[in-house]
Amino acid sequence: MNVENEKKAATSQYSSRLSSIKTSIGSLSDKVANGYEIREVTCDVVYHRPKQGMKTLTRKDTGAQIEEKMTDQDWNLWNQYDEKESKIEEVPAEDEEEKPF
Repeated sequence: MNVENEKKAATSQYSSRLSSIKTSIGSLSDKVANGYEIREVTCDVVYHRPKQGMKTLTRKDTGAQIEEKMTDQDWNLWNQYDEKESKIEEVPAEDEEEKPF
């Protein structure tokens, strides 16, 4: 009886490994067939370099750089940054009394 249980356990273990290997093969096959793989890559972004309206993206892992035109969203982010720095703190007038909430 013990040998039969060992056989079942070994068969189950090999079946699991085989399934995992088949999944890996399928995933790698898709990448080769597509010719690319999508990965998240950390980049540094420098706005208005090399000139106004352009941005330079530098991959942190390889150091590769690309330059591209800034998008509307990039411009909006840039403008929000400037607005935050230039905001003037509002101070209540001397004759106004501060009311607790």
